[in-house]
Amino acid sequence: MEKMTIEPQTWIITEGGVPSYSIYRLLKGKVSIHSGGVKINEIDVAEGGEPAYLGVIAALRSDRQNTASVRSETQIEVEKQSIDQLWGILHNELSGDTQTSVSTMIEAIAIKNEIDSLASKLAKLGGVELTVQDDLRSEAKDTLKEVERIYKSLVLNK
Repeated sequence: MEKMTIEPQTWIITEGGVPSYSIYRLLKGKVSIHSGGVKINEIDVAEGGEPAYLGVIAALRSDRQNTASVRSETQIEVEKQSIDQLWGILHNELSGDTQTSVSTMIEAIAIKNEIDSLASKLAKLGGVELTVQDDLRSEAKDTLKEVERIYKSLVLNK
C-alpha cells in the first residue's frame, strides 16, 4: 500500500467511464460523494478513527466502473491499494459460497446506487403541467391525457 496526502478539492474517484484499478483507505480527512453531479454524502474520518474505504464497489464489479465520484473536502490522508491483491484473495482464498454472497452484495449495492442516482435526476426534473391544444384530434387528446395520468400517478404520486 502507498500512503498519500491529497490536497482539498481533488477528485480522487470519477463516476463511470474509466475503470478503477485502486481502492483508497481514508485514514484522515473529509471527502464528499457525488452521483450524477449531485453531492449525495460525506465521509469524515478523524485522526485515529476507523478508516473508510473508497472505491471498493468498483474494484469488485466485473466492469470496474465507479458508481459515484469522490472529492477531497479537506486535506486527506489515504492508503492507495491495487485491486489485484483484493481480487487474488476473492478468487483464491474464499469459498465458492462466500464468493457468490459477495457478488450478490456488490450487484445489490450497484443497483441501489443507480436507483438513488435516478431518483435524484427525477427530483431535479420537477413537476410540469400538460397543456393540450384544442385543435388536436380526439385520439391524440386521449393519448396525451393518458400520458398525463400515468405521469401524475407514477412521478407525482397523485
